[in-house]
Amino acid sequence: GCISWLIKVISTGQARLITVSNVGPFYFLLTTTFLCGVSAFIIKKGAMKATYGAGMPEVKALLVSDFHHSDFPTIVSFKILCIRLFSLVTAVGSGLSIGIAAPLVHISICTAYTLMNIVPDFGEFLENHAIRKQIFAAAAAVGMTTVFNAPVGGLLLSIELMLNAVNINFVAFNHYLFPHRLEGHF
Repeated sequence: GCISWLIKVISTGQARLITVSNVGPFYFLLTTTFLCGVSAFIIKKGAMKATYGAGMPEVKALLVSDFHHSDFPTIVSFKILCIRLFSLVTAVGSGLSIGIAAPLVHISICTAYTLMNIVPDFGEFLENHAIRKQIFAAAAAVGMTTVFNAPVGGLLLSIELMLNAVNINFVAFNHYLFPHRLEGHF
């Protein structure tokens, strides 16, 4: 919502610059170049490797691997959230044809991680790998829902991400082979 609104405001401003006078296209070129430069400057000065790409590899790594609590500031943090958010708004507002889905999914997971750190009752979720992965998958679904305004698409993404983290053959077949040994594990 807010990101789309900011991008629309920037694009409307650029459209008005074009129609103001004969030098309007030159102003458009200047603002586009300036906003692209600001986006690159934000990422370069932020110096966080997690902001260099789209963000989806980080999301999949968080959902598949069990990271230690000390590894999170390099993958998801409030700093990464701010860098990715402001660089995304300036890059898309400049007119670059880049996708906003993967960065917004990463932003939503960074928001979930930041909330787990800020709210004292949620801090224990960071230590439990299974619950943390479920929260991150739900945050990824929220990010995808905000991009396409499609709650079912977000739900399907969440299921897809969680199915990659669980060995389906183990769950489906070993439950019938060893019914008493698997109770309480799933």
